[in-house]
Amino acid sequence: MSTDNEDLYKEVSSRISIILKKQTGSWSAHIDASGTAIIGYNRSAYPDAAFAHELLHIKAELDGLRDPYLRSSVEGFSWEILRFIINHLAHHRIYPEFYDMGFNEEEFLNDNDEAETLQLLRRDVPKLEDVYRQVQKPMDGLIVLMPYLVCVSPHETNLVVHQFKERLEKIAEPSFIKAVNAILEEWRTSKRMDYCLTLAKLCKACGYMNISFAPQSDTSKEISASTVTLD
Repeated sequence: MSTDNEDLYKEVSSRISIILKKQTGSWSAHIDASGTAIIGYNRSAYPDAAFAHELLHIKAELDGLRDPYLRSSVEGFSWEILRFIINHLAHHRIYPEFYDMGFNEEEFLNDNDEAETLQLLRRDVPKLEDVYRQVQKPMDGLIVLMPYLVCVSPHETNLVVHQFKERLEKIAEPSFIKAVNAILEEWRTSKRMDYCLTLAKLCKACGYMNISFAPQSDTSKEISASTVTLD
């Protein structure tokens, strides 16, 4: 464990009990129903960086960035999709501290995550380009948002990923990309410690109005995609 990791571990473990569990696949972190932080780990080329990444996820949750309450009548909008979006939003918040700890861009994602990123882009972007050639109409919605979030991850410097981002921008509705970029910029610079407003804005940009979010700590503060304003 690096010195910076040791300081971060002491900070987080003073607020919550932490259990480490060996697992296959990617590293992971969550706070379970009993209030214990579970960090799943595996072999990594950058184990200190991977551990710091997961500790920062736990720290963010303790500071308020917890999964929201979801109310949806949108077909196909699953909890798996929501977790994907939330994870990428969290990355925009934890990356500056990760970088300030002395780690670099290449260390931010674990080995498996980096491979899965490229696999996702190589699978989905050509399919979207095929659809675009057939319909000859700019695209928007979740099918563009999800690979685009991968491309604009705060650590991303990979030239191949940048090229996929450019390919997406060529087939996407320009106003949609502009809206998503504005939403992400507002999220990065705000000090808001819940996801609800940003998620509602992203859903509205995708055209999903019948969906709303609320902090699980106070469901009376529900925010609907139909009522938020996009800049």
